[in-house]
Amino acid sequence: MTDLNGHEFYRRPLNETNSNLTTSAGARQAGWIAGAGNSAFALTLPVTEQMNHRGIRVIHRYTDDAAGNGDYIDWWSPEIDINTGFQSLNGGTVYYDPATGQLATGWRNVAGNNYYFADGYQMKPGSDDWVYNDQLHGQMYTGVQWADGHCYDFGRDGVAHAQSWNDGWSWPFPASGEGSFAFGQGFGYNWAGRTNSYHDGLDFGAYDHPGADVHAVHGGRVIDIATVRDQQARDLWWYALVWDGRTLFVYQEAFSNRSRIIVNVGDLVYPGQVIGYRDLSHLHLGMNTSPNYRMDLAHSYQPNWTDSSQATGSGSWIDPEWALRVRPY
Repeated sequence: MTDLNGHEFYRRPLNETNSNLTTSAGARQAGWIAGAGNSAFALTLPVTEQMNHRGIRVIHRYTDDAAGNGDYIDWWSPEIDINTGFQSLNGGTVYYDPATGQLATGWRNVAGNNYYFADGYQMKPGSDDWVYNDQLHGQMYTGVQWADGHCYDFGRDGVAHAQSWNDGWSWPFPASGEGSFAFGQGFGYNWAGRTNSYHDGLDFGAYDHPGADVHAVHGGRVIDIATVRDQQARDLWWYALVWDGRTLFVYQEAFSNRSRIIVNVGDLVYPGQVIGYRDLSHLHLGMNTSPNYRMDLAHSYQPNWTDSSQATGSGSWIDPEWALRVRPY
């Protein structure tokens, strides 16, 4: 018994003590072959734990060596699946790779169709922290979802259909477009009195980018809406976080209270959609490669960070002006 990569699980000799030797009609007709009357057999081959979730093959080996390693002729069975492929688990659908037995995550092409399976990480409600949820590990995406920066309709069967019209980009105040930015509003090292002289985003001021409607610059799912408070527990401003599977979009410093943000956690948003109404002096737009905003915020004054103890591992700030102009994906 082997897996699809040739790894051997076990072998069994065929003899009178471990098999049921029978006489078949075909064997009886081959009377000129010595022992033909005992050539039909049945042998029980147990499935071990190591074989579970794998594709296996049975090798029938005819050999002159008792250990099965001498001169031989092999006959290989077709692939036999032991709980591989699509399986039900934790109320959803998962996929076990027949070659490795591993639970699939990320993109996987099966029989010519593309599927996406969750890695198990999710935003912990109310904490701005990305945590591992074993129940979600390997869950097949269904319905409309954002994955790897793009929008797909996975339907009920999990087959990905690109929704390319939702993959566009927008300036947060479209009437002004890119517009212009004053000293200190730009991204990066701008020596504007900030810690480390570093600005982790781009500020759209009410003077140079007028208007109240704040538009989503790219699509994704709203993973958190929360407030920043001063030492007296008074709201300074509210923020909304949108994650598209590749980039975290942070909309902050524009909303004085929760009612100014009109989307909710779990909502799918699309490029150009109004997500809230600015009533403060400016919108700060941040973009980071890590969805873990708590850690991103702790590293607001440096271009990137790495922490092996964190679920998301590392993060890098992206220049929003560059991204909205170039539209990198």
